[in-house]
Amino acid sequence: MAVNAHLPTLEDLDHDPRLWLEEIDGEQVSAWTEEENARTLAYLDGPALQKDVERIKAALNQPDRIPHVRRRGDYLYNHWTDAEHKKGLWRRTTLDSFKSSATVWETILDIDALAKEEGKEWVWAGAVSCPPQHERVALRLSPGGGDAVVLREFDITTKTFVKNGFELPEMKTQVAWLDEDTLTLTAPSSAELSTSSGYASAVRLWRRGTDPNDAPIIFEVDKDHIAAGVAVDHSVSPPRLIFHDVQTFFSSTVSLGDHTGPKHQIDIPRDAHISQKGNYFLIRLRTKWDLHGQTFKPDTVISLRIDEILQGVTDPTVLFEPSERKISRSMELIDNHAVLLVLDNLAPVIQSIDLAATRPGVKPDVKTIPGLADICDIVVEALDDHTAKSDGTLLITFENPITPVTLYLSSVHDPSLQLLRQVSPMFDAKGLVTKRLEAIADDGEKIPYVITGPSTPPDGKAYVHLTGYGGFGINPMPIYDSRSGVLWLAQGGTCVLAALRGGGEFGTRWHEAGRGKLKIVAQDDLAAVSKDLVKRGITTVDRIAGDGKSNGGLLIANMMTRQPDHFKTLLCRVPLVDMYRYAQLLAGASWRSEYGDPAIPQDWEYLQKISAYHTLGIRIDSKKYPPILITTSRKDDRVHPGHARKFAAKLRDLGYDCYFYELTGGGHGAGADADEAAFSLALGMYFLKRNLGWIE
Repeated sequence: MAVNAHLPTLEDLDHDPRLWLEEIDGEQVSAWTEEENARTLAYLDGPALQKDVERIKAALNQPDRIPHVRRRGDYLYNHWTDAEHKKGLWRRTTLDSFKSSATVWETILDIDALAKEEGKEWVWAGAVSCPPQHERVALRLSPGGGDAVVLREFDITTKTFVKNGFELPEMKTQVAWLDEDTLTLTAPSSAELSTSSGYASAVRLWRRGTDPNDAPIIFEVDKDHIAAGVAVDHSVSPPRLIFHDVQTFFSSTVSLGDHTGPKHQIDIPRDAHISQKGNYFLIRLRTKWDLHGQTFKPDTVISLRIDEILQGVTDPTVLFEPSERKISRSMELIDNHAVLLVLDNLAPVIQSIDLAATRPGVKPDVKTIPGLADICDIVVEALDDHTAKSDGTLLITFENPITPVTLYLSSVHDPSLQLLRQVSPMFDAKGLVTKRLEAIADDGEKIPYVITGPSTPPDGKAYVHLTGYGGFGINPMPIYDSRSGVLWLAQGGTCVLAALRGGGEFGTRWHEAGRGKLKIVAQDDLAAVSKDLVKRGITTVDRIAGDGKSNGGLLIANMMTRQPDHFKTLLCRVPLVDMYRYAQLLAGASWRSEYGDPAIPQDWEYLQKISAYHTLGIRIDSKKYPPILITTSRKDDRVHPGHARKFAAKLRDLGYDCYFYELTGGGHGAGADADEAAFSLALGMYFLKRNLGWIE
C-alpha cells in the first residue's frame, strides 16, 4: 500500500530530513556516496561490465573519428583526446592539410602534461582568441569538468602562458576580446556581481595590467534576472558590442553599443531567438509580432538591417514561414547569408539565403543543399570562428543511428557537398533499419518516435531502450551514438527516441504544450510511446527500459512514480527530482520559466505533482516501482547532485532496493575523460540489460 495518503505539507517541505545530502563535499556526504557506489559496484561489477567498458572506450578513442575544427586566421584548431592523451592535445593544421588523407597536426598545448606538471585535474573547456591575428587566447580550463572554469592567457606563437597576463580563478566566466589589451568580462566574482541564478549580473571592461575587481562596469542587469551578457562582433570596424539582459530562460533585451556600454536597445519581442553579425539581425519569433499592420506568426524567421535600425527604421524581411510540422531548427549568419536548418516533419533541410538580395515583402531566393536523408541529424556551422569574419565556408556533419558521422565541406556561395571524412563503423549495422513511427497520446496528439533495430522483427520480443527529453524547446535528433550503438544495437536490441512535447521538434506550440503546468504532458507522451510499442507487437512491457538525463532525468523519475507499469527498468541520470527546492540549488533559478516557481502557491500546486522526490510512495506502492539506477556527478555545478542523492536515500527509506552511483568528476556530462565516460555510460546500460533479464 502507499506510504502516505497525501502530498507533503509546507511544514514537511521545510523540514526535509535529507537536506544534509545537498552538501557538495563533506565527511558525512562522502561516506554516504562511497557506500552507495560500493553497493552498486557489488551488484554490477564483473567481467561482463568491464567488457562493455572496454567496448565504449574503444569507440570513444576511435582513431579516425572526426576532429571538430574551427578556423582562426590561417589555421584550423582542434582539441583532441585519445587513449594516450586522456585530457587532450590542443593542436592546429591548415585547411589543405585537413582535406588530405594524412593531416599533419602541430601541438600547441598538451593538457595531460600540463595537468601532471601542475597537479590539477584539468578538463579542456575551450579557448577564446583575439582577432585578427588570433595569437593571444584566453584558455578555459575546468578543474574536474564543471561549468566553472579557470581563465589563463596563452601565447600561441611561444606556446607558453603569458606572464602577468589575463588570469581568473574558478568561476562561471565568459570573456571576449575587444583588442589585444582589453577583454569584456562577465564573471560572478562576488555577491554584488551575481544574479540569483549564479551567473554574472554585470559586464566589465578589463584592461591589461589592472585588477579585474577594479574593472569598470559598462552594463548591469537586475539581480533577479538570469545573467548579463555581451558579444563582440569583429566583422565590422570598429568592433560592435551586443549587450544582452537575459531576464528569463526564454526572454532578453538586446542593445547595440561600444566599449563604453549599450547605446541603442533593439525594439523586437523579448522572447525571440536572435543571431547577429555584420549589418544583420536574424530573428526567430516565439510569439506573434504585430508590426506596421502586419502580423508575423510564431516560428517565423525574419531579418533586420542594423543600419536601418540605427536610423529608426524597423522593416522586417520574411525569410521563412513555418507550418504545423515545419520549423527552422537553427539559424546562423555567415558572410551576409542566412543559413537555416529546417525540419520538415522532422526531416532536415539546409537553406541558404543571400540577405543582400532580399527586401521586405518579396519572397527570398532560397538555395537548398541537396543529398540528405529524412531520418538523421545534421549540424551546419561556419568553418570560421564566430569572432572572425567568414568567407562563407560551411562545415556540415551528417549521421543517423546506423550511419557513422560524415563531414562535408560546402559554402553559402556554392551549395554543393564535398566529402571530407567519414568515421569507420563502431559496430556492425548489417540487418538494422531506422524508421519513424507515431504513437497517439491520450489527447489525440501524434507523438513521433524513431525506432532502430533488426529489419526482421523479433516476434514481439525486442529488448527496447526508450529515451526522450521533452523540455526547454530542445529537439534531440537520431544520432550515431556509441552508447546505444555498441552496447544495445550491436547486441541485438532496439533503440527508440521519442519526440515529446516540451521539446522543440515542431516549434513553439510543441514546446508550450509541455512547459510549466503542462510539463506532465511530456511524461504522458513517453508512456504513450511505450504503449504503442506493445500495441504494434514490437515488444512487451517486461522488455522496455526507460532512460533519461537532466530534464530527461526528471522525466524518468516521474515515470517511476506516475507510470511504472510501462517499464521494466529505469536509468535516471543527473536528474532534477526535488521540484520544491530546485530553484534554490545552483543554476536552478534560471529554469523557472520552464518549470514554474515553487515559491508561488499556484505554481507549486502543479509542480508538486511532478516532484518525484515528494510523490514517492504516495500514489503507488513502492514495491511496484521498477528497478532503477540513479547517477550523478559531484562536480555537476548545473543540476545539483543533491537531487539524485536525496531521491536514492528516500527510496531506500521506503524499503525500495534502488541503486545509486556518483562520479567524482565530469560536471553535467558523462565523465571528465574517455575512461570515466566509458565507465559511466557502460554502467547505466549494463544495469538496464541486466534488469531486463537480457543478460545474467
